[in-house]
Amino acid sequence: MEDKKQLEEGPKYEGQKEPPKMSKNAKAIKEFTDLIMKDHKDIIKSMWIFSVEDISKSKDFTVILLLNDLEHEYKLGDVAKTVKEAKKIALDKYEINLHAGYYKVTEYFEKIMENDLDVFNELKNSIPVYDPSGFFRPLKKLLEKGEILGTKESLMRLGDGITARFRTIHSLKLNVLENLFNAVVDSGQALLISKKYPIPLQTQVPEMLETLTKNDGIIEKRYVKYCKDVISVYKDVEHEDKKDIRGWELDILSKKAGDFVQRVVEIMEKDSLQNLPRVPQEEPQPQQEPPKK
Repeated sequence: MEDKKQLEEGPKYEGQKEPPKMSKNAKAIKEFTDLIMKDHKDIIKSMWIFSVEDISKSKDFTVILLLNDLEHEYKLGDVAKTVKEAKKIALDKYEINLHAGYYKVTEYFEKIMENDLDVFNELKNSIPVYDPSGFFRPLKKLLEKGEILGTKESLMRLGDGITARFRTIHSLKLNVLENLFNAVVDSGQALLISKKYPIPLQTQVPEMLETLTKNDGIIEKRYVKYCKDVISVYKDVEHEDKKDIRGWELDILSKKAGDFVQRVVEIMEKDSLQNLPRVPQEEPQPQQEPPKK
């Protein structure tokens, strides 16, 4: 990991008497790229190597050179000659094999525009060793964030997004169900209290409403069943006996809860009118006859 960091970020010697230690292979890669840059810095846009699990243990590496054909003319043979010399030094001095691959900037951009997945897979498994213009790193960052369509990362991001949306939908449905539950419970408790019943527990509301119906016929049985249905489904979901609730089920429960609440309101409004105090009416006064002239 330290070799990768040093190759990618470059050694930082400021304030240090000695440069940070690098493995023999990391030194070989750096020397290889330095030799190429010495003769061809103007035409090289970026360089990267295929990443391996442990740079210090591998004996074979591939270095990709991105050549700037937009701003400079060059002969690939000249670059290849320098690469060949650098490869020989790496083999003789460090006993590792370094291979080189080449892209033109125009060719590479064309592959990106075509969403060439091989290019992006190569990008994912590589680390930059020379990238002064910031060409390589932004592309890799976009790839890691799943911004490049068709890649494994983008599909994972899409899957995560879909999963999150389904969680949001499930949460919204539970919120609706909870509001329906609270509406029927609060309405049922209010009706029972108005009829001088003790405040019932939430789950006892349907049972006590049935008693109210049986004793006084205050509210019809079908409305009591609506209340019972809403509470029953809510409790099943709350205790995870029911894993999910469908949209159409919520529609039915919403209609039942609405009808129940409306019926309770009607009963309580009727009771309120009946309990209004009567205003005493004055007895009519006999009309006086006008005085006779």
